Order: sequence, then structure tokens, then C-alpha cells
Amino acid sequence: MALLKYSAARLGLVALIFALGLLLRLGIVMSLLVALVASFCISYLFFGRLRTAAATQVGGRITGRTGRRSSGELDDAAAEDGYWDEHEQVVTPDEKPRGATAVASDRVESVTERRRGA
Repeated sequence: MALLKYSAARLGLVALIFALGLLLRLGIVMSLLVALVASFCISYLFFGRLRTAAATQVGGRITGRTGRRSSGELDDAAAEDGYWDEHEQVVTPDEKPRGATAVASDRVESVTERRRGA
């Protein structure tokens, strides 16, 4: 409802300023340009509460939509969690890591050894 109120207020402001421009004989194009720019400025300065409420409403709908998961997604997530719980690897501080981190740690050790030797 907040988004509707904010949109209606801005549209009404554009219409009012456009009509005022036509009464002042600015022409259709110039009246429209003045109405758009002026309504943007006025709504930015004076419609802060409406704008914040509208943004909160839109953000809530977007977050609510992405926060929902289907039953298939929930089943997949539970299966992945179960797999990782069963195959959890514990590395003690004395062990070297395996994989890409092992290569990186070997490089760090070789640089450290070079600095000590020099």
C-alpha cells in the first residue's frame, strides 16, 4: 500500500505541475520536462517517509520471495548436510593441508626458508 501511495503522490505532483506549466503557456514538452524535474526534487525533499516506507515494502517482498525454498530444495540441502556430517575431516595443527592450500603453504615455507638463509 505504501508503494501505491508514494506512486500516486508523485504522479499527482507531476500532473499538477504539468497543468500549471500549460496554464503558464510553456508548451507541452517544456511543461512535461519542468514537471518531471520539479516533481523529482519536491518528492525527494518532502516525501521521505513515503519513499522509505515504499522501499521497505518492496525490499520485504523481494526478500520474502527469495527466502522461500521448495520441498525439493530442502531435501537436497538436508542430503548435503548429512553428507558433510558423515565425511567431516578434522585437521590437527601438525598436519599439512591437502590440495590447493598445500601448494600455497609450501610456497610460503620456501619463501620463509629463503629469507632465513639470506
